[in-house]
Amino acid sequence: MNTTKTKAEKRQTRGERRLSALVFHLSFTVFATSAFAFNAHKPFDISADMITYIDASQEMTAEGHVVVVQTSSTLTADYMRYDRAANHLEARGHVILHENGSLMAGDQMEYDLAAETGTVQSGKSYANPWLIQAVSWEREKDYYVGRYAALTNCDLLDPHYYMHSSRVHLIPNRIFWAWNNVLYVDQKPVFYTPFVYRNLDKQRLVFQIEPGNDSNNGTFAKTATTMRFTDFVYDRFLYDHYSIAGNGVGNEFDYQEPGKLKGSLFGYYINPHTNPDLTGAPEAPQYTVRSYHWQQINPTTTLQSNVNLRKNVSFNNQFFNQDTNQAVNDITNSVALSKTTKSFIQRLVVQGDDAPDPGDTNLFANVHTQTASLPSYTFTMTQFPLWSPGVDASTFTATGTSTSTVSIPWKPRKEKIGALQFTMNGGIGNSYFRQDDRVRQKGNWSGTLSQSIPIARNWNFTPSMTSSLNWQDQYDPLPIGIVNVITSTGGIITSTAPVIPIGFFRGFQGRTGTSDLLRWKASPALSFDNTYALTERMEPNGTALDRALTDGGIETNHFSSLMFWRPSRSILMRSFSGYDLRRIADEDPNAYRQRRVDPWTTELTINPLRSTLNYFLRYQLGYFPTRGSLWEADVNYTGIYRTLFTTGFLYNGGSPGTITWNNGVGYFLSPGWRIDATAHALVPDGGYQEAQNATLIDVQFIVTRDLHCWQAQFVYKDSVNLSKTVSLLFNLKLGPDSPKPIADKDLESQFYPWRADSTSLQGRMAP
Repeated sequence: MNTTKTKAEKRQTRGERRLSALVFHLSFTVFATSAFAFNAHKPFDISADMITYIDASQEMTAEGHVVVVQTSSTLTADYMRYDRAANHLEARGHVILHENGSLMAGDQMEYDLAAETGTVQSGKSYANPWLIQAVSWEREKDYYVGRYAALTNCDLLDPHYYMHSSRVHLIPNRIFWAWNNVLYVDQKPVFYTPFVYRNLDKQRLVFQIEPGNDSNNGTFAKTATTMRFTDFVYDRFLYDHYSIAGNGVGNEFDYQEPGKLKGSLFGYYINPHTNPDLTGAPEAPQYTVRSYHWQQINPTTTLQSNVNLRKNVSFNNQFFNQDTNQAVNDITNSVALSKTTKSFIQRLVVQGDDAPDPGDTNLFANVHTQTASLPSYTFTMTQFPLWSPGVDASTFTATGTSTSTVSIPWKPRKEKIGALQFTMNGGIGNSYFRQDDRVRQKGNWSGTLSQSIPIARNWNFTPSMTSSLNWQDQYDPLPIGIVNVITSTGGIITSTAPVIPIGFFRGFQGRTGTSDLLRWKASPALSFDNTYALTERMEPNGTALDRALTDGGIETNHFSSLMFWRPSRSILMRSFSGYDLRRIADEDPNAYRQRRVDPWTTELTINPLRSTLNYFLRYQLGYFPTRGSLWEADVNYTGIYRTLFTTGFLYNGGSPGTITWNNGVGYFLSPGWRIDATAHALVPDGGYQEAQNATLIDVQFIVTRDLHCWQAQFVYKDSVNLSKTVSLLFNLKLGPDSPKPIADKDLESQFYPWRADSTSLQGRMAP
């Protein structure tokens, strides 16, 4: 019996066809890179322009827009024939198979269900991110073999590179390996290898290398091998070779669960050889360890830690001179448990500050813990109104009634004063000082009252009062560097201007002060702020004012002014200065003149084309310690295709005779070629002839060859009188579905910006 249905009839009997599919067990397995996921244990749905079933021979044919669906697997073709008696399946014409993101397209497919073998002629397979085309595909047990194949992970119609292989073995969504491989770049053979192996799982194994030469450490090759376990977890192994310094190894582990936790652990170790060009360079092993972790324990509680260990402060300078923070000597370590509610913020903190000892002038000074809290508890009460202006109300009798009275609040009057606000914070904990290698208990508390008082239409006055109390269980050590004189009675007094830091006592000491802001809103775009601040110190373990001879017990007595003008979105101007009213006994006159008047600073930013072009001008007048000035003028341009241009001049009266000239440029010469360069120079300010004798401070030059699927960089860096580096950096892009980056890169960018910082020029190469 023959049965033929048109497409319309097929739609009317769709449920009947599904029943037939179950009765005849038309569940089958078809061939693809992963399309063999079709199995004989689940029913499938068939749709086509015409379906014919012959009961006597148990043969079914489908013609025209054939679609076979089984769970996540789909087969489409122009024609399909299934012989149930022979367990044979055949498909022809635009055969396409989809399964879990993988795809195979061919002209013809045959599959023997009994022998579990099959072939696809002229098959093109896509297993993200790899595209593999073979003359024929065969299935052998649980993997597939492609004959005379071409493969690439470049997703362009005309790939920039591909590999010819005599045979490819593929386990779908897991791995593939290929024999007798020739790599072609832009249609030219460039490399032969007898064997290639690639992992197709979501884990990505990436190898990156940067060979080059450093004038301090010799020729080098920096390598990074990255294993990505998920989109948010990866591990990176670092191995670097320096011909002079030796070999360095490191590792970085980054992890993240969005919204819940994130962190990173980075370490690097090197046992450097003696470098004759670096006088006093350490021969002992050098290391650095940095760790960052953040975790939300519950909606109000978080845990955060930042741990940094470094052998000496020169570690960055010696091995990673590209680190922008290489001059930072102080290193902070902390672990904090925080609880935040609507009214309070509470923290339990363990913290340490590591730095070289004061007076240690060694270029490669060792780092020690100078101060630490072991631990400390702090709290902050957010701003809370103790009193608010009242609201008037009136009553009236509702229309139509004689007994009901309804209270209707009137619109509040505009009060003369605002709410009285109160804030408070404090803490207690153990404090360690390396100066005398002792641990002390310390506590502090402060509270502030503030209130806004409108005094005219455009005038507003905000006074605030602050009281504080500090306590400690034993004497503080005297600071190093203060010149002291021992009196006949055994007392200690200072001989010159420096003021001994407060707290050389056992017990408590209070302070009281005020900070008053007067604001004049001259226009919607122009405002003037005038602030006066005064802080007085109480005598130790007493309530009277401390009338010390040095400063009279006044720690702050300062007046400052700020003018803010924003006439449009394109123009912003600020001008500010201040005056210190405090007097210190026996103060050096030059030191007094330097601090008495805050440098008068005026800044003007003009952005006529919004974000494309902006000008920045700054002028500063102050004492250095005599009258001096500083001015700066910069132009910055950001155009299409990441075009960058910046140039600027900086003059500092403290360094007379020279002007600093800063320049940067980034430009695409063509879609595949880009140049980025920066240069900083010192220019004599005597005139044009003298300006020709400018000297470079540092220069960086990067040429990038960027195609769709691969990228290479030539990098030249010259830090005059420090080091000179030349290197090449290569990276092969991994297709359109590259792993998502870890969001927080602060950790490794401290030491390896070329690997971690996605915003830097070299960081664009990071996988």
